[in-house]
Amino acid sequence: MTMATACRRILFVSHSASLNGASIMLLHTLRWMKRNTNHELHVLCLGRGPLLDDYREVARTHLLRNPARLLRGLPEHWSEAIRAIIEKAMSRWLLRRYRFDLVYANTTAVWRQVTAAAGGHVPVLWHIHELPYALRLSMGDIRAREILPLATRVVAVSAAVREALSGLYAVPAERIDMIHGHVDDDLTVDRQRKAVRTRILASLGWPADAFVVGGCGGLGWRKGTDLFLQVAARCRSATGQPMRFLWVGGNASSLEAHQFSHDVQRLGLQDTCQHVPSTPDVLDYYHSMDVFALTSREDPFPLVMLEAGVRGVPTVCFASAGGGSEFVDSHAGVAVPYLSLTDFASALLQLKHSPELRRQMGQAARGKVLREHGVDTQGPKLVRSIERCLSLA
Repeated sequence: MTMATACRRILFVSHSASLNGASIMLLHTLRWMKRNTNHELHVLCLGRGPLLDDYREVARTHLLRNPARLLRGLPEHWSEAIRAIIEKAMSRWLLRRYRFDLVYANTTAVWRQVTAAAGGHVPVLWHIHELPYALRLSMGDIRAREILPLATRVVAVSAAVREALSGLYAVPAERIDMIHGHVDDDLTVDRQRKAVRTRILASLGWPADAFVVGGCGGLGWRKGTDLFLQVAARCRSATGQPMRFLWVGGNASSLEAHQFSHDVQRLGLQDTCQHVPSTPDVLDYYHSMDVFALTSREDPFPLVMLEAGVRGVPTVCFASAGGGSEFVDSHAGVAVPYLSLTDFASALLQLKHSPELRRQMGQAARGKVLREHGVDTQGPKLVRSIERCLSLA
């Protein structure tokens, strides 16, 4: 099915080619658009990573090299100012050379490229995957209030993001399209789950009948990996048969990984909790999970929640922490009061001891992803947002 759209030259700006949710969803979008539209697709990537070759397969890809190495030894404020000038100049050169019809900016981390495009009168569609805490880290509140309204239109990945943009950052509500995240449809997971689960549990040294609570993503405060371990400790003390806790993702040599390992040791979780660093086989690990623990303090609409859901795994999350509660909606999982570890542990234990409830919620999660969060459902919404943006140019 090819959408009847006039051919336009579009530049998609990605802050990263690493295995993070925003970059992966962008790749899904590009693949869908290559199959279903006539647009000429370009990608500007702000760094190398495992997705770079995937981008190159679907779009003409330009790599913006990080000038940080050239600026070593300079005072930090000088380095930051010069880096901004260099990146903006390189972006403007690219825009002039190819005469793009639209810039699709993915995440707030590409704000320098947005300012370069806005200054050149190119319409900008800005896909925002961040809530206020992460947004402050990438831009700062003052800069965000200045730059976010420069976008011609904005895509918010959840209602929580939409409300933050209009309420805190003065983005007019009529210029915001709310489009949830998506995954590639995977209709074969039921047939392969048992075999993959057996293999994964064996590789972890866990018994075949282990009840596994999973988490996935980068390590750190925002993702709540410290909370994940505290919940694990509470569940251990509340049941005679130990539950297993598995976190997949993050850099094995990072400060956060050392902190995670430290807490595992001090909490005495060595036999029941493991960390698997970031791996290209991450999707296999969802098959080993019985419940997905979304312990994030702030997460707009995490891809990991959808990846678990399409494999029939229900989610437990915190309310008022982003898009998790929008997804589970009492049918596909459980949302507990913000940072209530007692309630979080109780929800996990309830699902452990109620296999039928767990099955029902898992099937509801899978059905919801397949109905509402596949790329074939969300791709046309993004194209319509692009078209609205072009019509305002």
